[in-house]
Amino acid sequence: NRPIGSAKSFFFFFFSFFFF
Repeated sequence: NRPIGSAKSFFFFFFSFFFF
């Protein structure tokens, strides 16, 4: 797994949580 993919997933999760 590339670090970018993991970071992207974490960022997406955090963004979704913050957005909601």
